[in-house]
Amino acid sequence: MVPHIAVEQEVNRACGAPDGELMAVVTAVPDSAKGERLVVFHLPGIRPPTEVVRSLQETGLPRLWVPAADSFVEIGELPLLGSGKLDLRRLGELALERFHPERSCEG
Repeated sequence: MVPHIAVEQEVNRACGAPDGELMAVVTAVPDSAKGERLVVFHLPGIRPPTEVVRSLQETGLPRLWVPAADSFVEIGELPLLGSGKLDLRRLGELALERFHPERSCEG
């Protein structure tokens, strides 16, 4: 299993996010070939995904830990809970809606 937090830290560094600031978050959806497909939700204004991916590849991360450029999705704001923490459930739902619409839950 890919450690999403470690990938997220590297993605934010590659995006040029100031220390401690989140410009991108990482989640995953099921993938029949690799087990899971990493999905990066990011705020507007980051470097192009192809540049971010190239930067991640240059860090020496395992290939499995590097999201594909077509797995980057721009969103207007990161989904947060009332406590100010990331809404991981909502991120998962957004990823399924985008990459596996037949599996997404409509409520």
